[in-house]
Amino acid sequence: MWPAARVYLELQHVPDVPLANKLPIGVFTDRLTTLICEMRDGDDKPIAKEVTLHTGVMRKPFSATLPPDSTLRVRIDIGVRTETPDGLLISVPGGDWTIRSGATKECFLSATFSHPTNNPSVLDYHVWQGTLQLPKLKIPIEKIRKR
Repeated sequence: MWPAARVYLELQHVPDVPLANKLPIGVFTDRLTTLICEMRDGDDKPIAKEVTLHTGVMRKPFSATLPPDSTLRVRIDIGVRTETPDGLLISVPGGDWTIRSGATKECFLSATFSHPTNNPSVLDYHVWQGTLQLPKLKIPIEKIRKR
């Protein structure tokens, strides 16, 4: 088990009109401004963020083109190496949280993905714009072990 969780964002090009089956879409993300995560407990109350020292290289912004009916999976966690002897660190854009081993309250990670309006497609394709409220993800607290 890693001291910090690996978290991924998965985007799918799901055509909703016949013409969209033939058109690729462009996507841009810099992970820190286009994706904001939050952690809530089972009562839907925000869980307080922690202050964590980050060292290492920050991932660079990227552009991608999704062909019709395709999926793009991108790692979004900050990739922190830490001495977390009793729990699991989740470090993502929007905050850092440690879930301790033996935790009894459910924890849910959710995110909002907003595509910037000022980034044209590298290949001059249609660039999707908008905001997605991503569904919450239940953290399996029963699997977090003391190290």
